[in-house]
Amino acid sequence: MALLAAFLSSAAAFAATALLIHWLMSRAMLTYAEGQERIEHYNVDRSISAEPGSLSAIAAKVGLVFLPLNERLRDANTFGVGQMLANWEYRLIRAGLRSRMTAEQFLGVCEVGAVCGGLLIWLLSQAFGMSVVGGLLLGFPVGAAVGFGIPVMGLSSAADDRVALIEKRLPFAIEFMLLAMEANAALPQAMMVYRDLMVGDPLGAEFDAVLTDIDRGLSQIDALKAMGRRLDSDAMTAFLLAVTIGLDTGQPVKEVLQTQADATRRHRFQSAEEVAKTAGTRAIFPLFVVVLGILMLVLGPMAIKIVQGDLL
Repeated sequence: MALLAAFLSSAAAFAATALLIHWLMSRAMLTYAEGQERIEHYNVDRSISAEPGSLSAIAAKVGLVFLPLNERLRDANTFGVGQMLANWEYRLIRAGLRSRMTAEQFLGVCEVGAVCGGLLIWLLSQAFGMSVVGGLLLGFPVGAAVGFGIPVMGLSSAADDRVALIEKRLPFAIEFMLLAMEANAALPQAMMVYRDLMVGDPLGAEFDAVLTDIDRGLSQIDALKAMGRRLDSDAMTAFLLAVTIGLDTGQPVKEVLQTQADATRRHRFQSAEEVAKTAGTRAIFPLFVVVLGILMLVLGPMAIKIVQGDLL
């Protein structure tokens, strides 16, 4: 009788779990379909987000499941979601991911990370003998906070890395455009040549956005200013300010680019000199580690023998 009761109890638990999973999957499929309909109203390139195997493609699909919910949270500004999404929108633009997913989709990724992180820490707490209630009250919130924060930190890091790479490519791009303009190309045509030749380059992608804005009717000055707002980089701001002032005052852009090319060359030389001057100081710590390791290899056995009394 007890065996039958245990069997029925296990069967009921299994059936309840199966029904719960089926309900969750059904809801996920419904909200995913609704998210696919709503994403059409956003400026998202579906062909890019559908690239198989890419992390952004997976994140975009996961975010579609939570898109309807996150839109309601945004409209009601629950827990300050509206301001948070506006900040993430800016970070997605700097990271070059805004064409692949929206801030609402990214919030869905963070929500999934929070649930997975909370469950992981809760399971670990159970493995170490913590009670179920204690794990839910202590472990789950900590894991949820960590799981929520990891995608946010990853987005910030991706944005900073992309802007740093653009700043690194800028001197080369200036000299490249200068050569194109010496062949009687205008500034938009010089940017177009750089974009076409440097496929996959983030600066080329930004030039493509500038050219798209110009095609939509914006002036060159406004399109370049929009690029500066997107990147929020000191080096790019200085370059774009010089170019826009030249366009506004009627100064030949080729002369502006020549001045900027000379300035960037001097900046590279100064940076190289600073690195060379500090190379000796930076080498002290690795040298200290090597010397310390040698001393430990030489004196370590002697110290062990002294402690054991064999050397005396």
